[in-house]
Amino acid sequence: MNIHSLNISGFKSFGKKTEFIFSSAITGIVGPNGSGKSNITEAMRFVLGEQSFKSIRSKDVEDLFFRGEGSRTNMLSVAITFKDTESLMQNSESVFIKNALEAGSVEISRQVYLDGKNIYKINNSEVRLKDVQEMLGALSISLKSNWHISQGASDKILLASSLDRKSIIEDALGLRIYHSKIEDSVKKLEKSNINIREISLKRKELLPELENLSKQIEKIEKSKVYKIDLEKKWQDYAVLKNLEIVNKKNKLQILGGLEDLHIQKETIEKEIVLKQKSVYDSGFHDTNFLQNKKTEEEKMLDILKQKKLGLDTEYNNLLQKNSYSLIEEEKAREELQSIINDLQKIVGENNNMLFKESDVHTLTDELLILKQNIAAEESLKNIKNIFDKAMFFVSQMISKGALVSKDNIQEITYLQSMKTRLENKIQKINEERISFNTKEVDLKPQIENLNLQVNIVLANIEDFYTKIMEYKIVQAESQKDIAQIQNSLHDIENKILQANIVSEEINILEKDFDQDLYEVRSVLGTVAEEYKNISEKEFDEDLKNINLHDLYRQIERLKLKIEEVSIKNQDDISSEYNILKERDVFLLNEIEDLSNSIKNLEQIIKDLKEKLRADFENGINNINKVFDVYIKKLFGGGYGKVVIENILNKEKLEDKEGEENSENKIGVDVEIELPKKKVKGLHSLSGGERALTSIALNFAIIESNFTPFMVLDETDATLDEANAKRYGELLELIKEKTKLIVITHNRETMAFADQVYGITLEKSGASKVLSVSFEDALGYAK
Repeated sequence: MNIHSLNISGFKSFGKKTEFIFSSAITGIVGPNGSGKSNITEAMRFVLGEQSFKSIRSKDVEDLFFRGEGSRTNMLSVAITFKDTESLMQNSESVFIKNALEAGSVEISRQVYLDGKNIYKINNSEVRLKDVQEMLGALSISLKSNWHISQGASDKILLASSLDRKSIIEDALGLRIYHSKIEDSVKKLEKSNINIREISLKRKELLPELENLSKQIEKIEKSKVYKIDLEKKWQDYAVLKNLEIVNKKNKLQILGGLEDLHIQKETIEKEIVLKQKSVYDSGFHDTNFLQNKKTEEEKMLDILKQKKLGLDTEYNNLLQKNSYSLIEEEKAREELQSIINDLQKIVGENNNMLFKESDVHTLTDELLILKQNIAAEESLKNIKNIFDKAMFFVSQMISKGALVSKDNIQEITYLQSMKTRLENKIQKINEERISFNTKEVDLKPQIENLNLQVNIVLANIEDFYTKIMEYKIVQAESQKDIAQIQNSLHDIENKILQANIVSEEINILEKDFDQDLYEVRSVLGTVAEEYKNISEKEFDEDLKNINLHDLYRQIERLKLKIEEVSIKNQDDISSEYNILKERDVFLLNEIEDLSNSIKNLEQIIKDLKEKLRADFENGINNINKVFDVYIKKLFGGGYGKVVIENILNKEKLEDKEGEENSENKIGVDVEIELPKKKVKGLHSLSGGERALTSIALNFAIIESNFTPFMVLDETDATLDEANAKRYGELLELIKEKTKLIVITHNRETMAFADQVYGITLEKSGASKVLSVSFEDALGYAK
């Protein structure tokens, strides 16, 4: 499928019906500024359904009508025709659109009258704007697509922010439909959430009462079970509790008397005091003065290391600068030799003389005249011979010398100036190297001196460390003896502590059990004391594996539950509970239906986002393949690619929106590296390089989702002759897949066009079109 023609009548500067036939792969449109070239592009936007007058440089509909000198149209129309559309039938579900596509030729037209009437037609059948938009969708065209790239828009993708660049690429890849579907699903999801909240609120209003009734019913039904369970658990608990008290009393007997334990403790404490006094008197207890000396030496070491680091850095910088100056000198000498060679080519290898061409020719003319005068006199034959020799010498001088003419005087002057500048640069580099060497000689002794001081301080630190370790060994041996005595003391203290604890535990256990028995008796009555009837022979050994604390907690919970079952009017409570329960079941079913709907919508949104992400990443991969090839072709190397980046993390945005909107924080960055450029990135590009990079990226995006045609509106305006030729080579690649309509002033770009439309502006204010194909032009030339 491809674009075939464009017909304009009464639109802006095109007063008369004008037809453009796009029969060639590349159609050039040329003409002076103000002739109406841009009106052609605006006519295309107009017929494709553009609703914004600002987009076509107008305030209102009246600005679109032709207003030539002494004339004005009452109706304007634009029609655009596409051929070979049969293969696109599957792109639409509309029967009308399918029939139009099946015909193989689709004409879309738009007519506007001064009274505001607006008519759209497809193949001469009047349709709605919505039908036109659906047809454009089937043709893979939209007003937001990249079929039109203007001079400013070509650089827009590089100047855009990361998020805007992502949006531009999504538009070009035709992914906006996913955003539209996601927005529709989100609206449905919001409505479902509102409904489920309303129903949940109704259910929430009756839940407290229902829960209260449910608890009462549950208590009534389980009251007997609770009491039976309480009886069994209390009996087990009472047996275990009494057994625990008996065991505690036995343990207290094993530990011994508290009075004897206190006597042993006093004896051991006196022994520890005597041992500690002995260590203090020896003087090995204090290593602080040695540690302080060691700390001072360590501080001095840090100071010396900092000084040494500074001198080492300065010394290394000198070596680096000296190495760099050698490279600079070598480079300057190579450039100097190149300039000397260029001068020799112009002046001559064995000739240091320069002559003005005009002076030499003047001298030659004068000698010729003199020769003619002398030749008339036969008596002066010898003089004529001498004059001939002089003429021969002058001729030789002219043939061997270098003539300074208007064509080479500027080049010789420039080369001599560059030669002097390079000689001065070499001299300056040599002077700098002498200064570097002098500083290097001064720094070496200072560095060696600092190294010596560092070694001395390190030796002092090691000496203090050795002494400290000797003191600590003596201390450790003394502390070991004291620790052994203290261990004995700790053993006695632990026994005293355990005896006190056990005695207190027995008192607490007996007091707590009496209180527990009192509370259980108030619930179970005399049944609570039946545990006393269990003899030692009837004791169940399995009870020892029960956790007494957990069992007590279970008894407490059972007592509370039994206390809660004392409810009056149990029949009324049961009836009311059944009514509310039926209502709650109904609301639950409603919530379940809405929840399923929400899950389906969430899954749809998730699938759409995943599809959007996958298609976007696939599109980025396709763009990168072509973009890198174009960069290498345009610049003879380097690389270029677009990279998906997470703006939320990169810029540390604090938007409080959470992860739900994180996909909106995904942007696209452009990485570029050109050959012979040390600096990478867009900021390092010149104007021409930026323009070519923009064009390459736009073309790479286009190739990933081709449209039936593409309008390039002076996108080469900023390119010089060489870059324009590269631009044209890209056009040769693109034209294999889509038709190109190129509006240009550049002669290099025009050379790549297969046919050219020239636009001029007549005195009446109307645009006049002249067309020629290059095949016809070659025929005329022959």
